[in-house]
Order: sequence, then structure tokens, then C-alpha cells
Amino acid sequence: AARVFPSTMSVFVPASTGSSIGIRDVIASATDIGAASRALKQSDYTGFDCTGVVTDGQTNEPCQGVLPLGVQIGTDSLAVIINKGHAAVASANFFFTMQNLLDIFVNGLTWSQVVPGSQCGNSAPILFVPDVNSGTHDFMEEALEDAGVCSGAACDITAPGFVSDGSIITGVAENECGIGFLGQAFVHDADTVVSIQGTDGSVVNPFGSGDVSNYQLARPLYYYFDNTPDAYDAIINEFICFVVSQPGQDMVELVGYTVSSISQPPSNVLFCGFPETERL
Repeated sequence: AARVFPSTMSVFVPASTGSSIGIRDVIASATDIGAASRALKQSDYTGFDCTGVVTDGQTNEPCQGVLPLGVQIGTDSLAVIINKGHAAVASANFFFTMQNLLDIFVNGLTWSQVVPGSQCGNSAPILFVPDVNSGTHDFMEEALEDAGVCSGAACDITAPGFVSDGSIITGVAENECGIGFLGQAFVHDADTVVSIQGTDGSVVNPFGSGDVSNYQLARPLYYYFDNTPDAYDAIINEFICFVVSQPGQDMVELVGYTVSSISQPPSNVLFCGFPETERL
């Protein structure tokens, strides 16, 4: 969206290095816009020794003079990927439950304990997961907790992580007993993506089969910026308005995300002049 932003002024959105860093950079005034695939958390404030209370991703108290506000610009889905040579999990009708994912990514069970008959036998899955600073990493832990299969620290994924999605894809592709997860938009081969049992018990694949509204690994995408009155910047306002407009949402969809479900831009914060909002 930044590349087609119809403005004579430039706006810079840092390349993604993780949601925690994106939000942290906004609070530290290191960037005007921070990208995140999760909502603001209390730990984002306590990390700066700020006392403001964060509830449901919102706060009314500044931290270091910055009042971070997130605008949802779209929705992404996490994809669990496997090696296509792993026959037991690569079959067309195979799916994981959320308990299976917990057992693989958190509990350290062997392949045969999770998938009886797996050719990987009693070996542990070789994990390729996002770095701990990544919103993707955070969201998987939150999705496991939301599914009711764990709580608190029992949901923590402690395997060493990767900053690059490419490293996750390559790692799984080169290891028959490998498994990983990443954002759906970054998947190169849909045939490596495993279906997941949905909230209603049905089987859902983010690349088409099943009702995606029941997919348990869907996550919001945000742009965060400083919402204190003194920090108002017309160009930043214009850019975010563009992203949530129909042309901007067309670009969101083009790169593989789902368009935002918000009914309209937050008029008390953004002063958007785009008349077409039926897709928002």
C-alpha cells in the first residue's frame, strides 16, 4: 500500500521485524507508524516502566508521552506447514486439532505420539517457528490459550525462532520431520499447509476448504501511531486513511490478506475523506 500511496509526500513504514518491536518503536518515538499482528498488550507498557492500564488493546494513558493507537488494516491467517514427503500428515484428509498443535509446539511430544503411524516415529518434530519478538509467535500462543487447550505459561513456545519467514519455509522443506508456522500471505506452496479443526469441529484450510470464519488461527493486522493531539501529522493521517479506503484495501487483498472488517475508520481520530467504505 505504501508503494501506491497517492501522495506527493513520502511515508515510511519500517519493514516487519516483529510486532513487539513495531509497537515498541512507536512508543519510543523511533517511527511514525509501527506494524503489528497483535493488539497492544500490558507488557508493552511495563517494558517501558509505564503505569498506564491496557485493556483489550486500548489505553487512555500515554507512555513516554506517546498514546499508541492501533487501526486494523486487515486480517491474516497463520498457516501450519509440513514437509510434503511426510506422508502421514501430507494426505489430503489429514488435519491437526489445537491440542495436536500444543503437543507439537509446546509439549514436546514425538511424532508417533501425535500422529500414530508417522514415518518419523519416536523422533521429536523439528520446529521452525517465528522469533519470540514476532506477533506471529505471540498469536499462536494466544490462539492455543483461546482454544482452551492451555493457559498462561503452559502455552509458551520456547523453541528457538527465526526472524525470516524464508528460513521457516526452507527449514521445513529440507527436513522431512519438520513443521512450522508463519503468516498465510508468505506461504509459497499451498500444498504444504495443513488443515486445522475449526471452532465448530469442522476442518478448515486457510487456502480454501471449509468455512474460514471458523478458522482458529486468524489474526488482525494493525498500524500503530501516536494519537496524542500534539503528534498529529496530516501525512500519517492521510496514509492510514488510504490503507483503510477501498483502493488501499484492494492492495491488502492483492498481497494475500483479508480486507479489514471494521465498519469505518475511527472518525474521532482519523479525518478520512474517502467516500467508498462499503468494503471496510
